[in-house]
Amino acid sequence: MKINSYELRCGHCGGEGFTRRQAQLNTKGLTFFDLDFLNPSADVFICDRCGHLEWFVGAKISAHSDKAARDCPNCSFTIPEEEGICPNCGSAD
Repeated sequence: MKINSYELRCGHCGGEGFTRRQAQLNTKGLTFFDLDFLNPSADVFICDRCGHLEWFVGAKISAHSDKAARDCPNCSFTIPEEEGICPNCGSAD
């Protein structure tokens, strides 16, 4: 996995395997008015080795060239080639 053309490695243990999720970045103002859906989201990578979280906002994320994957049209999660549906949101395209 590459983030802005840099190889992603865990900042804690140096691991290279990650599970990708998205997290909403809530603010007090929009939450007060029940408008959380307007808040931006971040890409969160969970290290498969130690569980450390790596957060990125607005980064260009690309899969390795040796892995055939596609982005989910619903949540932008990277769907591995062997998966038929998105493991993040369950969308089937």
